[in-house]
Parts: sequence; structure tokens; C-alpha cells
Amino acid sequence: RPELETLRAGLHMKWRNQLKLAEAEPIRVRSGFGGAPMEWLLSRHDQHRKRRKFRAPAGAFVAAIADSGRDKRATQVFTAYVGSEPIAAILTIRHGNSATYYVGWTSVEGRQKQAHNLLLWKAITKLKETGVEWLDLGGVDGLHMPGVSRFKLGVGGELLTLAGTYL
Repeated sequence: RPELETLRAGLHMKWRNQLKLAEAEPIRVRSGFGGAPMEWLLSRHDQHRKRRKFRAPAGAFVAAIADSGRDKRATQVFTAYVGSEPIAAILTIRHGNSATYYVGWTSVEGRQKQAHNLLLWKAITKLKETGVEWLDLGGVDGLHMPGVSRFKLGVGGELLTLAGTYL
């Protein structure tokens, strides 16, 4: 809900500096709904998920979520390009006045250029323009995914602990 200037000021200093570095790079960000950019992202997501053996939704499941909704513009892919080559992408799913960061992938070049910071900031900006007031960055697992956790916490949001599912 806060204005973009307030959100940016709330970014962790290192995260904000990485965003500034990315903004100075020759990175172009495009957003779209499905199609080739989503297929590109989900393919890399699946390869990464299998190689690193981490638990995350399979690309086919993410595609099924995107296809099943009535609003085909609820699932949005933000892709970072250097020249004509994609170097990173993220996928968000909008639901009402909220959205969830659902899948992301970054190449070595994307990491070097801090492309993920730029993608998430562009997504925040675009989602805010469409009336999104709250963005869920997903789980934080400092034990198994410390880098991802630091990245998410660097955005400056509120960390919430939710009860699990019990049988």
C-alpha cells in the first residue's frame, strides 16, 4: 500500500544498492501473460529444481494454475534481457488486490547484473499500478535456501510465521 518512494526507502541498503547497479546495466525488462516467456522460465525452473533437488512446484503445475484461472492476465511473467537474450525471469500470480511471487530463475549473468532485484522492483511497480496492495514473496528457509531468504528479507517486508498443516 505505501507509495513507491516509501517502499524503495524501506529496502535493505544492500538490496537497494544492488537495484541501483541493475538499473545502470543495459537490461531491458518486458512483462507478459504466458506464451514463450512463461515456457522459457518454467523450463529453466524445472531444470534448476531437479539439479538442486529442492522442493518447489513443477513447471507443469505452475502452467496449470495459469491456465485454470478465469483471468488470463492474473499470471504475469517479467523477463530481463541483455540484447535479445533473456538472463532472468520471475512469475507472479495476482489474486484480487494481492499477488504472489511464485517462480523465479536467474542465469549467472543475471546474478552478476543483479537482474532479479530489477525484475522484482519492476513487478512491484507494475502490480501496484494495477491495484495490488500486498505482495507475498513466499516462504523463507534460512537453513536450506539462505541466499533466497536474504533476497526476500532485503525487500523490507514483514516476516510472518504461519501454522503448518497437521493430520
